[in-house]
Amino acid sequence: MINSRKPSRPAALVLGALLTLVCALTLLPHAMSPAAAAPADDDPDPAEITLERVTPDYLDEEDDLTLAGKITNHGDSPLSNVTVWWRMLTHVPSDEGLAEWLREEDEAEPLTLARHDLEDEIKAGSSTSYEMVIPAEDSPFDYGSAWGPRGIEMVVSAVDEDGEQVRAHVRSTIIWYPSDESNAAPLTVAAPVTPTAAEWATALTEGTSVAETAGPRLEGILGHLHDRAVTWGVDAALLDEVPPTRLGPFLPAAPGEEPAEQGDETAVPDPLQWDPAKSSGELAQKLRAATGDRDVLSLGWARPDWEALLRAGADGEDLRERNASRARTLLEEAELSPADGVIWSFTGLDSGSISRLDEPTNTVLIPATEAGANFVPPTAGHLTIRSPDAGLTDLLLARTEPRELLARTLIEAQEESSSLLVTLPPELTAEQAELVAENLQVLEKAPWLELSPLTSPTPGRGVAGGLPPLSSHLTSSDVEALAGSLARADSFASLTEAPERVGALFETTAFLAGSEVWREDPSQQQELLAEVEDASSAQFLTIERPSTVNLISQGGDLPVSVENESPLPLHPTVLVQPEDARLLAEDPVTASLEPGQSTTVRVPITAVANGNVSATIRLVNDEGEDVAAAQNFTVRVRADWETTGTAVLAGVVAVGFLFGLFRNIRSGRRARRQNG
Repeated sequence: MINSRKPSRPAALVLGALLTLVCALTLLPHAMSPAAAAPADDDPDPAEITLERVTPDYLDEEDDLTLAGKITNHGDSPLSNVTVWWRMLTHVPSDEGLAEWLREEDEAEPLTLARHDLEDEIKAGSSTSYEMVIPAEDSPFDYGSAWGPRGIEMVVSAVDEDGEQVRAHVRSTIIWYPSDESNAAPLTVAAPVTPTAAEWATALTEGTSVAETAGPRLEGILGHLHDRAVTWGVDAALLDEVPPTRLGPFLPAAPGEEPAEQGDETAVPDPLQWDPAKSSGELAQKLRAATGDRDVLSLGWARPDWEALLRAGADGEDLRERNASRARTLLEEAELSPADGVIWSFTGLDSGSISRLDEPTNTVLIPATEAGANFVPPTAGHLTIRSPDAGLTDLLLARTEPRELLARTLIEAQEESSSLLVTLPPELTAEQAELVAENLQVLEKAPWLELSPLTSPTPGRGVAGGLPPLSSHLTSSDVEALAGSLARADSFASLTEAPERVGALFETTAFLAGSEVWREDPSQQQELLAEVEDASSAQFLTIERPSTVNLISQGGDLPVSVENESPLPLHPTVLVQPEDARLLAEDPVTASLEPGQSTTVRVPITAVANGNVSATIRLVNDEGEDVAAAQNFTVRVRADWETTGTAVLAGVVAVGFLFGLFRNIRSGRRARRQNG
């Protein structure tokens, strides 16, 4: 143990450093060079030194510094004249410089500050402990020292039985952080709860809810991080009871394939009947426990491809609004509070796309850049774009030595005093989450950091190294097709007895088709796009084209035959629209069509004048949109035929009546003459 005293602090610092340096140069000539201190791989030295304890975690002006560890003799002979040296970088390194120091890739020359001689020799194959205590009055730091981390090195030198010098060293860090440095930088760690592409693919293949396939991994993440001050991003698809890709019953039959008959054993099941995923409720419960009363970040429904949707104009805006609305509804139903105005994109965005975000959005999280970024786009002053620091993110995801973690986060806090951001990857594993939890436990006691929810810092550094690269395979034409598919699906859903449920089936598949999870699997995305397109374009309702209709009266019912080939009961409205005022059809009729059946609907028509009138039969929804191909036909209006026929019939009856009356009169007269 070393407990040196100094008469005057500033002078003692210089004097002590010089004396120690001279002693070090005399007793340990090779230790001053990092290259010399590091033994060659093919000629390893038998000595090994470790640094197992550095206390306190950060030095204040009144703190003693303790450096403790073990020295091990791996050789075949005892080691004598064992001395431990403490060396330190006198400057505050950059994050890269500190990493190079720890990897021994730097050329820095540390200053030797203290030595500790061991009294006993170390026998072959054995270890001994050492402890070096530097009292506060002998500290190399004072009120004028720049606060921050320093690289330190513990060097051991000894002599074997042949008189040869052996040596070893180990590097680490200490932190000088006086108590009056009380400005803590906010640190937000955002953790996504979202399925991976592989979990989505498994769910689609097995026909199960994605909450089932992603549940084990996500529950592990929640278990490790539930008591840490993280900000959760939640994918609403995990909370949805409506399974995606349930559109099979709505797809048209393949060429040569006969559609299943109703009642047949091969008939498709009711597409609106499914078992709610048990895992969705369990995940929601665990999320509520993990978030407490804190807001969550909505990841939308299946992480929409923001790059593609923002680029696609009005069609992309329609899909964005649909997705955001459904996600917010699901989050609120799960008793989770989504933060307002925040978008978290896991893929790159260009400045043009970012500028299309409207006023309610105030913060956009984008993927990590080399040095992170907080900036306001010149074309969208209401937005703050936040990019996490890739190095800090990697640090939290790794098994990082606590002293290195504290030192490097302090450097980050010095460089970016307004706010620090870490966004964990969507493919986060439970094992990585455990490492993050351990690292956050270390950082919770760091006075230069304050774990906090997402904040909107004052923009500072700008975009270091530019925005992340773009990589979407989803084109504007794809987005346009999706928007058109959903418009047709809405029209179809309005004919059903459960329009919201039917619309949700189409929306979930469309949202999944427009997700960024398929960046690495564009073929799966194309299959989903085709499925939505085909299902929404299917013509389930057909009108049988009538032959020429003869209307010989002033009014009647026109029989219209309609067939429903969908798996659901439909209720379209039948309209007859004459092209001539000589025929009227003013009363539309709502038809009720069971799945796979046809029926005849009678539509009232009225004749106004004689003539051949062209007319059109349409099936429409409540908005007046066509839901089947219209049919044209001709009506021969002969409204006077009924009057003429009635008059002729009346004349015939009258003549018959008069003839009968005349015969009765004559018969009566003849009978009286005979009687008379």
